[in-house]
Amino acid sequence: MGAHPYSWIFQLLILVAIGLIIYWVFSGSKKESAMDIVKKRYAGGEITEKEFRKIRKVLG
Repeated sequence: MGAHPYSWIFQLLILVAIGLIIYWVFSGSKKESAMDIVKKRYAGGEITEKEFRKIRKVLG
């Protein structure tokens, strides 16, 4: 039995899907450090300067 005339399209779609999955896994978003989050919270006014200094001291 021969292959379907358009089976190459399916194979191409599978390869593209695998490529996208590999790209997504390895490029993934970089996680923010705890200090980055604290800095953003301070800049956004969510925490006071006193709280910021206290947290910064704890985090090192």
